[in-house]
Order: sequence, then structure tokens, then C-alpha cells
Amino acid sequence: MSSDDPFDFGRFQPRRTPAAPPDDRSSARTGEHATSGFEATDRGRFDLLDPGIADTGFGEAPAATLASDAVGGPPVSWLIAAAVTAGIGLVLGALPVNSVAAYGFGWLLGGPAAIGLLAVFNLRRTDYQARFVYYGEPAWVGWLARSAIALSALAIVLDAFRIADWAARR
Repeated sequence: MSSDDPFDFGRFQPRRTPAAPPDDRSSARTGEHATSGFEATDRGRFDLLDPGIADTGFGEAPAATLASDAVGGPPVSWLIAAAVTAGIGLVLGALPVNSVAAYGFGWLLGGPAAIGLLAVFNLRRTDYQARFVYYGEPAWVGWLARSAIALSALAIVLDAFRIADWAARR
């Protein structure tokens, strides 16, 4: 374009330096040529799963690349343990015996134990969601979690009522 062109902004663009080969990363860190750190690979796209280019930018590669932990699911064993524990607490509260020990143990199982197991499930599930590239969970996992919470609430209420009823009759 001629210098009389009002849309010629070439003089305001920085001068380009020749880029280093894709496998030469040491020159980019020492400042021999300026790079943004977001250059595409020689395949023409950003390939984050390629362990050859898994660089943190701080001079070392991460301990585990995304390619090694690609697929994951929810830790359902913790959820099943919470539902079973809450169910046992509910059954202990529904027993036709007049034993405060059974009701107290049922309250402990249905309350703090089941809620603690649900907390561990949610903590592990959040960790798995953050760690895995592809995380999927079946629809029944949500229903089982809600059922475990409902069982826990019922066990707490029933066992607390039975303990209060026992104390009132003494």
C-alpha cells in the first residue's frame, strides 16, 4: 500500500522477529525473542493433552498431565455407605423395644455418621470433578444422595422423638 493510504497502519505494528522452532523452548525463557506463551503447536491448534508441551510456565512440567486422568465418575461407595448408615439409624428408631441405647445409637448412626459420610462423598466428588477431564455421573446418583439426606433426617427425628418419649415416661 502506498503511504497516502489512510488505512495503512503498518508503521504502528511491532516488528516481527523470526519464531523459534516448536521444540526449542529455552530461547523463549531467556528472552532471545519475545513470545506470548500461547503460540499454537506445529499442528495449528493448542494441544493441552500432549505431554510433550505440558509446561506450567515456571520451568517444570506438572506431575500428572491431563491425559493420564481423562475419565472419572462419582465415588458412589461413600454415598451408598451414607444411605445404609442412615437406613440402619431409621430401623433402630422404629424398633418396638423400649431401649434408649438403641435409640441413641440409631440417632448417632442416622445423624452425625450419615451426614459425615455424605460430606466425605461431596468432598471427593468435588475433587473428582476438578481432577478429571471428562466427569460424568448417572442420574441415579443425585436421587440416591437426596434419598440418603431424607433417610438421615427421618432417622434423626424418629430417634430423637423416641429418646424424648423414653425420658418423659421415666
